[in-house]
Amino acid sequence: MNSKIKGSAQFKQAKLKVKSLDLPVQNLTGALKFTENGVFSDRIDAVALNRPIQIRLQSGDTQTSVNVIGSTSVEDLFSQLDILPLTKLNAKTTWIEGLTDYQLTLALPYGKASPTLQIQSMLAGVSLNLPAELAKAKLQKVPFSM
Repeated sequence: MNSKIKGSAQFKQAKLKVKSLDLPVQNLTGALKFTENGVFSDRIDAVALNRPIQIRLQSGDTQTSVNVIGSTSVEDLFSQLDILPLTKLNAKTTWIEGLTDYQLTLALPYGKASPTLQIQSMLAGVSLNLPAELAKAKLQKVPFSM
């Protein structure tokens, strides 16, 4: 199928801010492509929560999807959410710590439907320093989805 409209925008070390989370995304490098059918991308590299991420955009019949693969530390995530003090049980004990990979999908439907956000992780690399029935070892994998 030939497109009537076809273009691209090249990013090199660009910046943006996710306003609803006050989340800076830095060092955006890659190409955003568009046709009359929507926007698309191959891999766009960037940095969020102080770690590298890879972004891919894809338009379909009913929505545009933004897919992100990255990692974050508990400290960086809790700091971004302004809840860093919640990592401490007391002045000496941290109940949650570590670094984990995640996959994020933001679905932006066309029309009046609301966007949806899904985040998934196996939480490998995160430890919960809690009583035995609630504890999680750093290398233990526990599926997380929201």
